[in-house]
Amino acid sequence: MPAGWYRDHDPSKMRWWDGASWTERVKNSVPSQVRPATGQAVVDDRLRERNRSTVVALIVSGIGAAIVPMVAMTFVPIWPGLGAVLAAGVFALVLAAVAITRPRRIGRGLAPAVIAIVLGVLLIVTALVAAAMVLVSPLLT
Repeated sequence: MPAGWYRDHDPSKMRWWDGASWTERVKNSVPSQVRPATGQAVVDDRLRERNRSTVVALIVSGIGAAIVPMVAMTFVPIWPGLGAVLAAGVFALVLAAVAITRPRRIGRGLAPAVIAIVLGVLLIVTALVAAAMVLVSPLLT
């Protein structure tokens, strides 16, 4: 690895690599800097990083949410539909729980991870309430 400024374990800091070892020299992170040896601009890693877990969790939540009205209008059989909604909610919740640790590392992106968690929980609650209603409805008639 060539000598230069690289992201430190603290995402708001950059640490100098002298080509052989890490030094005690640190500075605040900036969006871009110039590599001394090549003169090329280097884009800070934070600008390239994306929280893919959050994106996938939001997509899965959207798919689960799209299944809910189809189940309600009986386009999809009730038990497989509710199972799909429950699975989507659990999967989205797990991905969002993984994703919520990432904003601490890269310094941004907390809101989408929180939204994915809320959507995952709502899907799980929706599936469980709908299943309870299906089970209880014959008792009420």
